[in-house]
Amino acid sequence: QFLSEARETNQPWLLYMAFNAPHSPLHCLEEDYDKYQGIYDAGWDSIRNVRFRKQVEMGLLEDHVRLSPRPDYIPPWESLSGERREMESARMAAYAAMIDRVDQELGRVLEDLEKAGELENTFIMLLSDNGGSPFERHRGGNYQPWNPESGWRVGTAWAWLSNTPFRNYKQNQFEGGITSPAVVYWPSGIKMPEGSVIRDPAHFIDVLPTLADITGSDMPDSWPGRELNPVEGISIAPTFAGTALEERPLFFQFQRDRAIREGDWKLVSLRGHAWELYNMANDRTEMTDLVDRHPEIALRLSDLWYEMAENVDGTPLFMRNVLSPDEVEKLHPEWSDYSQDAVRKLQAGGKIMSVEKNGK
Repeated sequence: QFLSEARETNQPWLLYMAFNAPHSPLHCLEEDYDKYQGIYDAGWDSIRNVRFRKQVEMGLLEDHVRLSPRPDYIPPWESLSGERREMESARMAAYAAMIDRVDQELGRVLEDLEKAGELENTFIMLLSDNGGSPFERHRGGNYQPWNPESGWRVGTAWAWLSNTPFRNYKQNQFEGGITSPAVVYWPSGIKMPEGSVIRDPAHFIDVLPTLADITGSDMPDSWPGRELNPVEGISIAPTFAGTALEERPLFFQFQRDRAIREGDWKLVSLRGHAWELYNMANDRTEMTDLVDRHPEIALRLSDLWYEMAENVDGTPLFMRNVLSPDEVEKLHPEWSDYSQDAVRKLQAGGKIMSVEKNGK
C-alpha cells in the first residue's frame, strides 16, 4: 500500500521496514513452524561445523579464520537427554520459522518492485540486529509458539550456533555480539561485481550518512525546536565502487560490556572484566588475547574508549568504572542451564514448553 501511494507522487521515497521477528519471544506461525520440525535434531555441534564450512566456501569468511570452540558451559549435543534434545530442536525450529517469515515478506516487497520496474534503481540495505540472544527468561512455556501467550526463547547454545564462527552473544561486545550481517543491493549504483564481500569495518551510525550521500541530500546542522547532536557516521558509498573506507575508531558499550576498534586492533571487555586485545586482521574470532604482548596499544585504546565514553557517547559514570574480577561473574545468570535435570525442574515450575509429538 505504501509503495502504491508513493508511486502516485512520482517522487523518490524511503521505506523503512523493521521486523520485530526474529526477536524474543519466539512467536511464529504454525504453517512456518511445521517446515522445520526435526531439522535441528542433528544438534548445535554438527550444524555449527557445517555452517562454518559453508561460510568459508561462500567467501563470507577468509580461509585463515578459525572456528571458536564450544564454551564449557554449553554441553555436547549428544550428552543431553532425549527429552532435552527434543525440546531444544523444537525451539530452534520456532526461531527458524520466524526467519523464514521475514524472508517471505521481503520477497513480496522485491516482487512488487520488480513488477513496477523499480528493482534495478532501488537502493536496498538489509541489516540484522546484534548477535544471537542467549537469555532464557521463560514465560508462557506451556503454550505452542504460535499461541500469543507463549514465551519461548532460543537459549544460549542456539545463540552460539547463530553466531558462528564468533564468541559470545547479544549485549557482549565480542564479535558474536556486534557483528551484524549486511547486504546491499542496487544494480544501477553499485560498481563492484555481484556477490562482492566488503570487509571494511562499518557501523549502524553510517546508515544515515550513506542515504544522504547517494541521494544528494544535506543533513541539517539545526532543526526548529530540537538540539541536534553531530552525526558520527560516514558514508559507506565509496565501497560500492571498490574504494576503501577511511579508518576511524568505533566505540561499543552496553551496560558493563565494552569495546573499541581502531584499524585492525580491537580492545574488548566482557561484563566489566579486564580488557582483552585482539588483532582483527588475523584473529577475527578473538581467540588469542594480545594484551600482555602489546600493553602500549591496549593502554592507548583504553584511554580512547574512556574519552569517547565521556565526550561522545555520554556513557554514565557508573558504566565507565572499572570492576574488579570479584564484583561480577563472567557467566550471565540468565544464560541457559543445561544440567540434566533442568528441563524437569523448569517444567515442574510451568516455566518451559512441553513439546508434544509433531509440535501439536
